Amino acid sequence: MPTHRKKHGNKNGWYAVETGFWKPGPHLVLEEGFAYPEHSIFLDQYIVIEASGQVSVYRNWFQDFTRETITAELEQAGFCSAKRLERPAWDAFYRSTEWIGLVAQKLDHIELPDTSFCGANERTAPEKKGCV
Repeated sequence: MPTHRKKHGNKNGWYAVETGFWKPGPHLVLEEGFAYPEHSIFLDQYIVIEASGQVSVYRNWFQDFTRETITAELEQAGFCSAKRLERPAWDAFYRSTEWIGLVAQKLDHIELPDTSFCGANERTAPEKKGCV
C-alpha cells in the first residue's frame, strides 16, 4: 500500500459545518474511501448535502506509481522514459515525501542520434527515436 494510504487510511465518516471547503453555507459531508490496491488506485468520495437538500457528489481518484510503473505507462502512451528531476530544491522536497517529479517527452518522427535523455538502452533505442 502506498505511503499516503498507510499514514492516513481510507476516510469513512461524516461532519457538519456552517461554512467550509465544499460549500459557502451550512452543509453535511459524508466521506468514504475506496481502495483498489491491485491497480494502485484509490478513491476519496464526498457526498455534500446542503441545508436546502441539494446533494453534490465529488470524487477524487488517485493512482500511485513507482518510477518503474510510471515509466512503463508513459512509454506505452508514446513518451520517452521518464527522467527524474534532478534540481537540488526538488530533491530536498521529494526525498521527504512520497511525491516524485518527472519529465517525459512525447516521441515524434525526428531522427536524433542521442536518446540518452530518455534512458534508452540497446533493447529500446531503435524504437525510441525522436527524444532529445
